[in-house]
Amino acid sequence: MRLCNLLPVTENGSVGGGVSNRALAALRAVQPEGVNYLEFTEAELAEIRLALESMAECALPRWDHFASQLVRAVLDEGATLFKEGDNWPYMGMVVRGYVELRTADDKGDSWVMSIAEPGQLVASPPALLPRGMTTMLGLFPSYSQIRQEFERGHTIHSARAITDAGIVVVPYATLEDLAETETEWASMLMRQTMLFAAGKELRHREFVTLSPLDRYLRFERDRGHLLSLLPKRSVASLLGITPESLSRILARLAQRRDEV
Repeated sequence: MRLCNLLPVTENGSVGGGVSNRALAALRAVQPEGVNYLEFTEAELAEIRLALESMAECALPRWDHFASQLVRAVLDEGATLFKEGDNWPYMGMVVRGYVELRTADDKGDSWVMSIAEPGQLVASPPALLPRGMTTMLGLFPSYSQIRQEFERGHTIHSARAITDAGIVVVPYATLEDLAETETEWASMLMRQTMLFAAGKELRHREFVTLSPLDRYLRFERDRGHLLSLLPKRSVASLLGITPESLSRILARLAQRRDEV
C-alpha cells in the first residue's frame, strides 16, 4: 500500500477510542486561511499503519498513541502551511500535491529552497525543538550559527501549497516519545532522517558540481513534471539563477533542439 494514495478530500472523519487529539486542537487554534485540519477515519488510519509498517519492515508498537495525534492537513492551492518565523513543531509528509519551501535572504528577496512531492517531508528542524539539541551543538563551535537557530526554535522557511495538497501531520514530540522507548520507531525516524539528509546532500552536490545549464537539464530530466506547475521565476530560483539566465538557457536549448 502506498501512503501517497491516501488523503482524498473529505469533510471530516474521526479517530476512534475516545482519545483526545491534542495536536488537532492546537493546530486548529492557529488555522491559516486555506488550510483545513481534520481527523482521520479508522479506515484511513489502517491504511497509514499498513504503509508505515511496510516501510519499517516490522510491526510498530504503541500504535494507538501515535494514531491519536495524527492530523490530516488539506491545503487549497496557494495556502500557506507555515510562515518563516512561526512556531510549528510538527513533522509533515506530503501525500498529495506539491508544497513549495521558500526562505528569504538578508536583502528580503525570497528564494525557493525545494519542492516537496508525495512521500517527502515538510518540516523546519529548528522549530521541531528536538530534545538536547542545543546542548549538543554547544559542544562544537563550528555549529554556532545552527545552534542560534535551534535556540530561537522558529521555522526558518515557509511552506506553501502550489497545488491542492494533502499532508499527514504529527507532533515531533510524539515521535521522540516513541523513539525513546521503542527501537522500531527509532529505526523509522532514523530512516526518514537519512532520506531527508540524502536529498539535501544531492541538491548541494548538484550546486557545487553542475553548471546552471546542467542543473536545468537535470531538473528537466528528473522533475520535468514540475515545469508546468511552476512559474519561470520559481524555476530559476530553485536552480539558483536569475530569471534572465533561465531565459537564455531556454533559448539556447530551443535553438540546439531545432538544429537536431
